[in-house]
Amino acid sequence: MNGNVYVCTRFYCDSEEETNRYPQVRGNSSEPQFQLVYWRCVVALFATSIKNNADVRHILFTNAKEIPDIGRFETARFFEENEIEVIRLPYTCKIPRNDYDCWGSTFFIFDILKHISENALAGDIYTILDPDCVFVNSISKIIDFVDRYDILLYETGYAYNWDINGLTRLDMKQIYEEINGTTLAEPPRAYGGEWFGAKVKVIKDIVRIFNETRPVIDQRVQDGKKSFNTEEHFLNYIYQKLGLPSEHANQHIRRVWTGADYTNISGDEFSLDIWHTPAEKTSGIAALFEQIANPQSGFHRINSREQFATYLGSHLGISEHVGGEKKGS
Repeated sequence: MNGNVYVCTRFYCDSEEETNRYPQVRGNSSEPQFQLVYWRCVVALFATSIKNNADVRHILFTNAKEIPDIGRFETARFFEENEIEVIRLPYTCKIPRNDYDCWGSTFFIFDILKHISENALAGDIYTILDPDCVFVNSISKIIDFVDRYDILLYETGYAYNWDINGLTRLDMKQIYEEINGTTLAEPPRAYGGEWFGAKVKVIKDIVRIFNETRPVIDQRVQDGKKSFNTEEHFLNYIYQKLGLPSEHANQHIRRVWTGADYTNISGDEFSLDIWHTPAEKTSGIAALFEQIANPQSGFHRINSREQFATYLGSHLGISEHVGGEKKGS
């Protein structure tokens, strides 16, 4: 490849008027204590990436005017010392929804993709992860695939009738057909929003389809029709419209559920490169953050990849659960 690799995450801070429900975190999404849960996740994501990825650049996309300290941990200083760039963007790509009250900030990713499409170099590769992801290993194998196939996405594998944030794959098939005036032979695949990795040329195509489709989605909501509730829904439509992708990231990343009432641990998690741990925002990641904030902790002393993966698993519950019923995100 002939460009830079960027590991990015995003955190949009809701205002009082934008308060929304985020099922894994209780409380008012505009309150500082609620938002600190996500700031801890942001630090953990970057800290694990820095430990595993020596040659990538890091970016936080946010609307936050200031980067808050987390207790005695000086977050802005951590960003500065580790050369993590902070890019502040307004939220202009918010999509209207009917009565769905969760994940209101997720469409912020389209503002990010627009910024990248207008400012990045053609040879660059951008990866964008949810902040509750951690790096178990280097991103190098993933980047090799993105360089070869232009985009690499994570397929969730949900059944055609599974509720994915208010829509099933059958619902999405209906929406796609109504928008395009064509019939699909089968329900579209469902790709997770926790991971995005692509070359800039593909990002430009995604932004183009978003701009073309946005007025149609606005009108569907106004007419009371089923529409896209999250960025995942809209991105999946764009991937289908562009005929993407040809390869999947599933051998490298997984949505790992570690709740007391459900787990999908299958035993091969330590062969992955990235874990998405949505049930650990307020527990395991919070404990991991305390280790990151302590310069004398094992987080900073462990150098072996295998030992580090075991160390992460011990904090995130990866090694302690077996089997379960699949849940939504």
